[in-house]
Amino acid sequence: RRAWQGGAVSNLARDMATGVLSARVGALTVHCLGKITSHDAFHSELAIYPIGYDSSRIYFAPGQVPTRGAAMRRALYRCRILPDDSGTAPVFWVTVDGASFKARRATEAWELATRRKLRERKTQGAR
Repeated sequence: RRAWQGGAVSNLARDMATGVLSARVGALTVHCLGKITSHDAFHSELAIYPIGYDSSRIYFAPGQVPTRGAAMRRALYRCRILPDDSGTAPVFWVTVDGASFKARRATEAWELATRRKLRERKTQGAR
């Protein structure tokens, strides 16, 4: 595993293509770049959604509310892009603390994963 900073993303792609199993870019560890497909649903003007993309990062645990002087628990977030059952559109998976969240948009999957525990805490506190 190597750590890459700044504009070294092209080096990351080259090294992964030559057999490096994972590479780190800042706080993000890329395990697999995935495969690019020509199907319209797997790209837009702004982004490419390669089938099989797999990455992880450590970030604040879901639902953590900053408290002065308290240590914040961290969690490992895993992100994957897989095809839907018909193979015609991407499905974004985010897994954290043993729970998996899937959505048709990456932002939606991340929001589900990071806000779920906060909603649970609010619900339990309201009882």
